[in-house]
Amino acid sequence: MARKLLPFDEKRLGGNARFVVVNKPGAGGEIAVAAIARAVPDAYAIGSSTSPATTFCR
Repeated sequence: MARKLLPFDEKRLGGNARFVVVNKPGAGGEIAVAAIARAVPDAYAIGSSTSPATTFCR
């Protein structure tokens, strides 16, 4: 999902934004959610999940 949406996000942000997708599988998404929760709160880390469809920003 994230890889499909990123070209639209980059275009909308004027081409100055670049995104990197990092898959963090395991534990039903808990590993990925924990990584976002521990990220520095500088608005550079965005998490996404497709089940349920929620987005986490820190």
